[in-house]
Amino acid sequence: EQGFAVDSNVNPLTADVLNAVDVLIISGPFVPLTDDEVTAVTRFVENGGGLALMLHIATPLRGLMHQLEVDFTNGTLREVNQVIAENPLDFTVSDLADHPATRGLESFSVYGSWALRGTAPHVTTIAQTSKHGWVDLDRDNRPTQADAMQPFAVMVAGELGQGRYVVLGDDAVFQNRYLDESNRKLAVQLMDWLSFR
Repeated sequence: EQGFAVDSNVNPLTADVLNAVDVLIISGPFVPLTDDEVTAVTRFVENGGGLALMLHIATPLRGLMHQLEVDFTNGTLREVNQVIAENPLDFTVSDLADHPATRGLESFSVYGSWALRGTAPHVTTIAQTSKHGWVDLDRDNRPTQADAMQPFAVMVAGELGQGRYVVLGDDAVFQNRYLDESNRKLAVQLMDWLSFR
């Protein structure tokens, strides 16, 4: 509907593969990217490409995220506020920065998100939990003083060279069953921003 040609790739990410695209989406990989793939993707962004990373488990993207200067927690986020269907792992995010990807949105929903943190000034938090977001450090499935509780980023964005990237702590946010009006608008605006529209 937005006029993009969409394709999938199961081959290694090389310069030749990436030269054929404007925006690369890596969603929920289970196999770590190789050093060569990290280099190819980093150069793709530096040369003007758009990149969206969406985490299912965070470790396969660790090398690339460190190149982008984004870090993640060692556990998934939970929330006390705006919980969906009484599952603290699924919640609505309404603390949004003024950014082209979130402009005009009041909220969107995530379904099992990792907390993110930019480790350089050029990485901006564009969506975060309430101050009651928490990581279950003591693994007892309830918020206690032993846990980390604070606003945690669920989406960060940055620029590298001539390109742009966004990291979402959740890879389910754009699945068909969760693609409500808000999540759909986020998807459209995010792709517009990454493709320099």
